[in-house]
Amino acid sequence: DIFLRCLYRTRPYEAVKGSANALHEKWKKEVISFITQDKLLSHRKFKQMCRQIIRDFDNLDRVDVKKPRVGVVGEILVKFHPAANNDLVGLLESEGAEAVVPDLTDFLLYCFYNTGFKADNLGFSKKSKRIGRLGINFFEWLRSAARDEFEKSKHFDPPAHIDDLANYARDIVSEGNQTGEGWFLTGEMMELIHGDVPNIVCIQPFGCLPNHIVGKGVIKEIRREYPTANIVAIDYDPGASEVNQLNRIKLIIPIAAIKSSNQLYLSLVHIKVHRNSNRQEPITLQLTIQSITLPVHEFTIISQFALFILSIWMKQCIFTYSAIFQSLWIKNASSEIFRTH
Repeated sequence: DIFLRCLYRTRPYEAVKGSANALHEKWKKEVISFITQDKLLSHRKFKQMCRQIIRDFDNLDRVDVKKPRVGVVGEILVKFHPAANNDLVGLLESEGAEAVVPDLTDFLLYCFYNTGFKADNLGFSKKSKRIGRLGINFFEWLRSAARDEFEKSKHFDPPAHIDDLANYARDIVSEGNQTGEGWFLTGEMMELIHGDVPNIVCIQPFGCLPNHIVGKGVIKEIRREYPTANIVAIDYDPGASEVNQLNRIKLIIPIAAIKSSNQLYLSLVHIKVHRNSNRQEPITLQLTIQSITLPVHEFTIISQFALFILSIWMKQCIFTYSAIFQSLWIKNASSEIFRTH
């Protein structure tokens, strides 16, 4: 988890190409040497290594640029294994984005947390609930040093608490959804959105029923609650078209880049309506094209109105809306009806 969090946060911004991977390889050898020794492992040494890894990545030379952040959630194997997701992280980075992958440990905490819901609502023993809470406390104690160092760092965010993930998901899905990733998948998407990562790729094996409910099934509700959320669901299967997967992933990057800069480029500036002397003939729209920049929050209203006008022009549905034009905008043979602010 420390390696993933540090490497994915650092590699897109490294000043010297390959330096993040080199630092990862250096520390990977030290970690392997530490955990494969014959003698009893030292918890003090473990905490020191966790802190030093984070510090070394935090102090690595970086370029001062802002890249769109894209979260990766989904079924546990497809989410973490590059061979299962066609190296999704590498693809996102090659397209100029930063991949954000929540921790693997959180899935273990999710399994422990579920025992509490089962004990409270499904008749399971209270003992299982206590064991589950002990498991959560143990793993939180185990990564407490890393959490503390992440909080002190300049570039990294600390991992989420499992109770926070449950609170995030509770308004959308019940904690009784415990098959597969269950409510945890929804909680991870909400964690990313609350962490200023509204661009999310939700991946799952083709035909994975739980993920189609708690993954694809909640996207519409999440978008309703958080209109800035940019979520795309992608199926991975040997029979699936890799070209289609690539195209859908690449389409999310421009939107993510626009949202990360909080500006959007709009080319349609104003529309002029021309009406011939004979009122029975169709109205002609003259479009003037010019590039302008808009804050994202203004784009929604303007784009809806612009698309409304363009749909009339392109589909030639003038007669349907001619009365509206007559009463609202047409004062003479040539009236300007729309201009962006």
